[in-house]
Amino acid sequence: MDKLNSQNFAELSIAARAIREDMDKNHVPPDVIGKKYKRIADTYPTYFDMIVKDPNCGDVLTVMANLVYKREQGEITKERADVELGEFMAQKYIPQYRDHLKRGQDRLAQG
Repeated sequence: MDKLNSQNFAELSIAARAIREDMDKNHVPPDVIGKKYKRIADTYPTYFDMIVKDPNCGDVLTVMANLVYKREQGEITKERADVELGEFMAQKYIPQYRDHLKRGQDRLAQG
C-alpha cells in the first residue's frame, strides 16, 4: 500500500479501538482477532501487528490521523507534524518524560 492518508489513519484508529476492546475486555484471542479483522490485517499488516501488540496504539493512530489531516489541509508542515508526533510518543512511552513535565507543571503552579 502506498503512503497512508488521513482517512486510512482514521479507519485504523477506529479498528484499533474495536480490536483492543475485543482483546482487553472480551478476551478474544489474537488468532480469532486475525480472522475477525482480516481485511484490516491484510490491508495494513504492519499496523495490525502494532494494534495487537500495543494497547496504546489506538491513541497513537488517532494522533497520526489528526496530524496527517492537518498536513493535507495545509495547516501544518511535515516538520511540525513530526515534532508533535514525537512529543506525543515521548509523553506516552517514556515515564521519565512524563515525570519531567509534571515537575515543570508543579513549579509553575507554585509560582
